Amino acid sequence: MFTYSAAILSIICFGIAFYVIIHDHKNPLSRYFGLYVFFIAIFNGATAMADVSSTEANYRFWSGIVLLGGLFFIAFFICFTEYFTKKKPLTTTQQILIFTPAIIMSCLGFTRLLVDSVYFPANMPAQNTMGVLQYPILIYTFAGMSFVFSRLWTHIRNTTYKKKLQGIYITVGFLIVVTAAATFSVILPVFDEPRFFAIAPQFSIFMILLAAYAIFKHRLLNIKLIIQKSVIYLFLIFVVIGIYLLAISLLSMFAINYSSAYQPLAIIIAALLGATGVPILKKYLKRKTDKIFFKDHMPYSDAVHELSYSMNLNLGFNDLLNATTESLYKVFKPLKITIYLIKEKIICERECVPELKKIKIIHTDHFDILPDNSDKLYINAEHDGLVLAQIVIGEKISGDIYLPEDRSVLTTFSYQFAMALQKTQYFEKLKKSQKNIL
Repeated sequence: MFTYSAAILSIICFGIAFYVIIHDHKNPLSRYFGLYVFFIAIFNGATAMADVSSTEANYRFWSGIVLLGGLFFIAFFICFTEYFTKKKPLTTTQQILIFTPAIIMSCLGFTRLLVDSVYFPANMPAQNTMGVLQYPILIYTFAGMSFVFSRLWTHIRNTTYKKKLQGIYITVGFLIVVTAAATFSVILPVFDEPRFFAIAPQFSIFMILLAAYAIFKHRLLNIKLIIQKSVIYLFLIFVVIGIYLLAISLLSMFAINYSSAYQPLAIIIAALLGATGVPILKKYLKRKTDKIFFKDHMPYSDAVHELSYSMNLNLGFNDLLNATTESLYKVFKPLKITIYLIKEKIICERECVPELKKIKIIHTDHFDILPDNSDKLYINAEHDGLVLAQIVIGEKISGDIYLPEDRSVLTTFSYQFAMALQKTQYFEKLKKSQKNIL
């Protein structure tokens, strides 16, 4: 039972790993996530194959693959943890320290240093006694566990509520898997109890479930955007294939004896219809799927119109800031909007939860520039090469990520806002000069 379930889990993990890596390969966090899930899959699958091995050579080979999967799972999970907690990859020195022992021990895993002897009890999975390599494996495993746990624990204590929850689920899942692997695949065999070797892979289901919960509930990865694109392109592929088959059917209706000579013509028809119709259909499907995956997303044209309209109605600073933040709220639905007016040394903040509150003006010489990521939008409002303001759109109330279209909208708006701000500055100067004359 444990052997078959390990094989099934291996297939599931391979599917998850390839899906994430292929569809979100530009995101380092997704790459590391996909790679450590990939090596969990290798660990599970190799464990199942070792169980059903009938010769000593096969058993030693699959035991070596089990070790490779386990060690590289730990190595890539360390990379994942470092990027998750620090937003930057490991240094070259750190990578050497982590991957060199994993590579060396993986190579030695196909020798008698890992498996000293093998025997095949009747009606039972293959059994073994461990070699001397088990001790450096234990040291590497617990050193990796300690590093990951310390990083995650520090991150959980010093981060935001959402990141804290993500960190908790990742930590618990990792500890369950590594503890089970160390117990059933290393510690028990050391004490001459190898019968439970195949149980360890079953615990990877907890890591998968906890990671899935962190992804979908607490937005660990941009998985909604990945799924949306997959749905759209899969549907478009079926449409193109359908057009091709329809072209063949129509041609065969007008031909007395249908032959393969009509196939190039069918391909040309499908290509022409696809080139003209697919972009239109893609735009339509995106609008429809936005309502499912990103319920508060405003269409590009509507968003630009809303923001542009507010820029042409106001001259005073307070009026401009009020109208701007109200329009930004309608378009993006964020928790908070912050605008820093550089020349005036003013921070304008507007909280949007539980309701759109009045703007708060703070005079300061310092402003913390926020990174432009999937949770927040940040942009400079420039005019004639000068940065007049900085706009920061906080996390969405819905918890959704910001789409590329959102960034395009804010970029377009920033130019108009800079011009409106320049106009407002001239207006304020004019008001002051009139007061001086009077």
